[in-house]
Amino acid sequence: MKKTKILCALTALTMALSLASCGGDNKTEDKQETTTETTTQQTTTEKETGVIDTTTTIKATTTKGEERRPSEIPPDDVERGHWHEDSETTTTTTTKAKTTTTKATTKATTKATTKAAEKKKNIRIIPATELAEMTTAQLKAIIGKNYRAGKEGDHFGVTSDYFPHVFLVYNGLSDADSIKGAFDEGHDYIGINVLPGGLIGDNAYVGDTFKGLLTKIECLGAIEVWGDYNYSQSVVDGQSVRLSFDSQKQLSALKDKQGKYIDASAINCKCTHASLTVGGKYNGKFGKKATVTVNNQPIYLICSENSPVIWNVKKGETVWVGESMSGARGPIWCQVNLYSPDGKKSKIGFMRAESLKY
Repeated sequence: MKKTKILCALTALTMALSLASCGGDNKTEDKQETTTETTTQQTTTEKETGVIDTTTTIKATTTKGEERRPSEIPPDDVERGHWHEDSETTTTTTTKAKTTTTKATTKATTKATTKAAEKKKNIRIIPATELAEMTTAQLKAIIGKNYRAGKEGDHFGVTSDYFPHVFLVYNGLSDADSIKGAFDEGHDYIGINVLPGGLIGDNAYVGDTFKGLLTKIECLGAIEVWGDYNYSQSVVDGQSVRLSFDSQKQLSALKDKQGKYIDASAINCKCTHASLTVGGKYNGKFGKKATVTVNNQPIYLICSENSPVIWNVKKGETVWVGESMSGARGPIWCQVNLYSPDGKKSKIGFMRAESLKY
């Protein structure tokens, strides 16, 4: 009986120990799971904290404009668009740089354009009459490389910003390359063509009216009509110049009334072309020498006392007589040429024959 009680006690003790052992294991497992969960939560919190801190740092860095390396940015930061923010910042910087460059370029271009315009504005236009007294070498010393060869209307030649609408002519050359080549090599031009807008001389331009030219140039000669062509042999700035005009039908009608030499001051005809021969300085010595016998004898534009008076000649002054116009009782009108070195006035016109002595 006693043994039975001892065995029972031992059995109970053993069971108690076993139960105790089992309970302790359960608590340990629970503790481990809790620790694991806690550790996991802490790790997640650290990661999240790291992301937040990193994001904050990136924003601060971006705000401060400091450089950062792509390796410092966590993968999820790309998803949050921080690279996009950087891209925008870069784009803004590039735009500003481009804007600055554009402003600088525009300013430089404007300055260059203004300078070129001022230079062109300061160019002194050389009249055709002055060109007629210059060699190619003398002209190049003034205009430098500011010239080109080309065509305007039916006229070829060398032109420049220094003499716009004026063409320097080479005999026998009628294409731009050969004309420019001749000028480049320094060959002297032989003639000058002045087209509408070109400066002839004495502040007279091709395009001025016949009546206007009467008051500008030294001497406007009467117009002669030959078929479909007309011209006026005139004197401009001391040079012999041939002028052509429009209104051909009206000029032909005036020829029927006035004769060979026409006064076109009553119609609105305009100069369409002027031509000069290099070295064609007018000296007035064309024809037969004669002396004026009447004081203040007028030189008329044409063979009529109703035409404009070109000049009044003093008694005893010398003129050169060309063509004579015969009337019913002999020659009554003479074409005269006059050059006055003192007054620097050159004239071409008509005078009454009885006022001249040979």
